[in-house]
Amino acid sequence: MGKSRGQKCKAHEAAIATPIQGVDLPPGWMQQLLVLGPDLAYVLAALANARNISASQIKKARIGLPSLSAAKWTEVAPQFGLSNDLATVKFDSYPITPVLLPLSFHETIAEAAWRIQDVYQERVSHEREEVRVRPFDTYLIPIVGLFQGRVIDKPEHPMTSTAYSSGGEVEHELFMSGGIIFFVIEKKLGYEGHDNIAQLFLELLAATEMNKKVDFEGLRVHGLLTDLQAFHFYSYDPTRRKFAFDEMLQANGVREAFIADMIRGTWFSHSGF
Repeated sequence: MGKSRGQKCKAHEAAIATPIQGVDLPPGWMQQLLVLGPDLAYVLAALANARNISASQIKKARIGLPSLSAAKWTEVAPQFGLSNDLATVKFDSYPITPVLLPLSFHETIAEAAWRIQDVYQERVSHEREEVRVRPFDTYLIPIVGLFQGRVIDKPEHPMTSTAYSSGGEVEHELFMSGGIIFFVIEKKLGYEGHDNIAQLFLELLAATEMNKKVDFEGLRVHGLLTDLQAFHFYSYDPTRRKFAFDEMLQANGVREAFIADMIRGTWFSHSGF
């Protein structure tokens, strides 16, 4: 009978702890290394080269890292010097200037949003997150279309692994000339709010690593976490290595009020590009 996921994790943790205990390292050595952030990769690469450790060996050892979708705030926050209590964290502010779109644009979207809720019903009736966020496409596609191909969407695009996670996928990933500028993830039903933010932060870091590979190093990356009731906008500045809280909007669950509230949400989504 195969091992459970919990047993595999414990075995993996034991395999890591054994060699660490055999080396005389100073107290707090891991936290000191984690302060390096993304630059820690260079240190690990130098160590791997010095001992001729192959990429496959490293990949095998990293299996125990959490995927983006399994991120826990209590595990992610300490790695960035953040409190376990998200409510007490003082994030940098990166204000978004709203972009007002013409009434004709909103009228077209409102008609489409009404029809799609005929199909999927109001948000309050949804019991699965896949259905709950489906109407978001009604707003995202026309907004991205305004850029006439200069910004493109790659749904379910794989995110690269980092020193903090083994990678994963996001619902929408928006690219501008090859670099990631904005992505959307759905807020999981029944999933602790802090953990949703942890997933968002790890995806911001993964997007930053992907941008480095296409000469977009230093580009601020924006992320939206939503269940179509609450819209949480965050961003990450790779130059200062700082997360920022941009904006939080609310939308009513009743159809008429939801469509009216989404007019303001459309302003902020568009300005994020």
